[in-house]
Amino acid sequence: MDCLSRLRRKQQLVLVDTWYHTFARDQKQRAGKRSLLYHKPHTSLNVNGEMLFRRLPLGERDGLPFPDELVRGHATGLARAGGKLREGPCGRVRPLICRRCVGPRRSALLSAPIRAKMPMRSLEDFAVRKLEELDRASLRRTLADSFRGDGPWVKRDGRRLLSFSCNDYLNLSHHPALKSAATAAIKHYGVGAGASRAVTGNHPLFRELEARLARIKGTEAACVFGSGYLANAGIVPVLAGAPDLIVIDELAHACLWAGTNLSRAKTLTFRHNNVAHAESLLSENRSHARHALLVTDGVFSMDGDLAPLPELAALCAAFDTWLMTDDAHGLGVIGNGRGSAFAAGGGALVHLQMGTLSKAIGGYGGYLCASRAVIDLMKTRARTLIYSTALPPAMAAAAIAALTIIESEPGLTAKPLAKARAFTARLGLPEAQSPIVPLVLGEPDAALQASNKLAEEGFLVTPIRPPTVPVGTARLRFAFTALHPDDEIARLADAVRALVAFAPARQEIPQCPQSS
Repeated sequence: MDCLSRLRRKQQLVLVDTWYHTFARDQKQRAGKRSLLYHKPHTSLNVNGEMLFRRLPLGERDGLPFPDELVRGHATGLARAGGKLREGPCGRVRPLICRRCVGPRRSALLSAPIRAKMPMRSLEDFAVRKLEELDRASLRRTLADSFRGDGPWVKRDGRRLLSFSCNDYLNLSHHPALKSAATAAIKHYGVGAGASRAVTGNHPLFRELEARLARIKGTEAACVFGSGYLANAGIVPVLAGAPDLIVIDELAHACLWAGTNLSRAKTLTFRHNNVAHAESLLSENRSHARHALLVTDGVFSMDGDLAPLPELAALCAAFDTWLMTDDAHGLGVIGNGRGSAFAAGGGALVHLQMGTLSKAIGGYGGYLCASRAVIDLMKTRARTLIYSTALPPAMAAAAIAALTIIESEPGLTAKPLAKARAFTARLGLPEAQSPIVPLVLGEPDAALQASNKLAEEGFLVTPIRPPTVPVGTARLRFAFTALHPDDEIARLADAVRALVAFAPARQEIPQCPQSS
């Protein structure tokens, strides 16, 4: 009677260990063949061939190429397969595999149906391990309940803090005109769009909103997406594919990188705002590509500086390359409220002006402003538009109201930049180019500690850490709004001076991870 028969007959649990083994006692009876292997008890097998696993202690790997933390789910375990166990190359039972069989062929030793029934590696253990790694690097993020009232004040953990971490640059999210417009839209159109814009979600407010966006950006047409991230993830793959070339600033926003990666185009990265490097890349590679696209932020969200759009536009014209900007942090606060392209001399410089409705606009959504032909192409090919439920009517109505305020109140749109410049002047920093002012501190712990100290003074300044910014450049990011009191800005600057030693000159920083 062989070993497997004895297992079934005795109806007992046999403990096996997939890492250590010895040959069966009947080895001599089967000369020339590897026999069924007995194993140390770490993994249990019942008579039906079902696996009952427990954690394999670290240090018992014995040099085998398996994960440190678990045996669970590997091809070396015993699997149930149609009520019987199959014979394998190292013995009578196929799933029992010795060290001579655990090379590249180990996954092939079990058929697909068998592998599908094997337990997967523990999701919880994976998550716990990753969180522990983030904790050790001071990179774990937590979500804090924050109540934002009218103005820049925030209530968090029972404390009232003056926030310098919000992108509501014009404080329009609580403006009565936006609230009234959103409420009226809900009463008339309902809460949600109900479907994609390509089906029944294209409510009448989109036509007016897109016309208003095209007017303020100086283009023929516009297309509204569900968010800024969705916009970039959908726009770039429509414009570029495998035969094409994308040249992208190394500090471009994560959603520009997402769209670039989804496009499958050849991608080259140029050093931040370095026009000469971008020119070198185009000179060497443009002739080999069908089309070329250069993408950059108009206002860089973590550094606050502006892209050199006139120079980039001239470069793109010379190499028949399309220029696209993400102006999420420019609309409403730069270029008389029209965005970074107008601060540089005019919207005609940039044929693809993308942005969001969630910063100075005070609501939610994303958009692209371009020629009518390009916009028509987006509305028929952009996957994140076609396969995503449309922006709710309330958000479209609020954005229309916000654009009315931006176009009619130039004094309001100038305030965030003026307040940022008052802050940099008091600290002796280079003059702010946008409402965003970074203070690079280096290590994540330093940014966390500085943020906590400022909270003790009544200020909310969120620390920015990798992968949002490159390793070694963790920072405090100050965002200024129209309603920040001037005396509080001065008090903030004095608090920062007391806490942090810094060098005003901008330093070269390494490339930001694409996963940020």
